[in-house]
Amino acid sequence: MARYRIFKFRLKNFGGPAPSNFVVAVHFSGQSGPAYNAQLIINGLPPGVIITRTITIPGNAFPAEGNVVRPIGFKLTADATRQIVESNEANNKVVGTCALPIPVE
Repeated sequence: MARYRIFKFRLKNFGGPAPSNFVVAVHFSGQSGPAYNAQLIINGLPPGVIITRTITIPGNAFPAEGNVVRPIGFKLTADATRQIVESNEANNKVVGTCALPIPVE
């Protein structure tokens, strides 16, 4: 039985009028092994509003040996398909590392 991991993030519209639908893309990369990509559609985001969303990662998305916690690199891009005209495109990306427990299947 495959187990799942949840990646939770928050988005805020720092700009003007509420944007139409846009895509958030997340690219995960393990220390050794394949990458895992996910995306979801956000249905608008009014100015000043913060929303929380989650992405479900299959437990077998990254190879593991033993029941260990491994750091997984990620890059999250809001408006990944550049549907929204903005004065500052630079604040649409964040990179980091999270630790995901990867169980033996």
